[in-house]
Amino acid sequence: MPDTREARAELSPLTEGERRTHDELERLVEERTAELAQANAALQESEKRYRALSEVSSDYVFILAVRPNGQVFQEWASDGVKRTTGHSLDELNQLRWRSFIVAEDIPHHAEHLRKTVLTNQPTTWDSRIITKAGDIRWLHFYTQPEWGEARP
Repeated sequence: MPDTREARAELSPLTEGERRTHDELERLVEERTAELAQANAALQESEKRYRALSEVSSDYVFILAVRPNGQVFQEWASDGVKRTTGHSLDELNQLRWRSFIVAEDIPHHAEHLRKTVLTNQPTTWDSRIITKAGDIRWLHFYTQPEWGEARP
């Protein structure tokens, strides 16, 4: 004979206050779900634009960040970083940035970075880098400053 179990449940209608709370929670869940769907759609569009940009970039795109102690490091770089420099992003961050800029270009390079920080305006310049293989490559730099909460 099959094992049978019995369960009893008593249901009672919600009070008016419980009904209002239930309806408010349902409304909030629907609202938050719509917000998340909109945020996901925006993220997908952003990722699509990023992929398009990084595919047509002739060299690579990167984000520099400055630590509280003033140390500059590459926070992010597109896939072209290795193709352009021969170094991975981790390798570049272990080197001092001056070590892969041609020595004669360092003052020019540093001046443009300083100008970007001081004026909070985009700047462009051409400079030579030394690849991991020791080759010299000309790069066109375009900087667009973007500050977090605490601007230096």
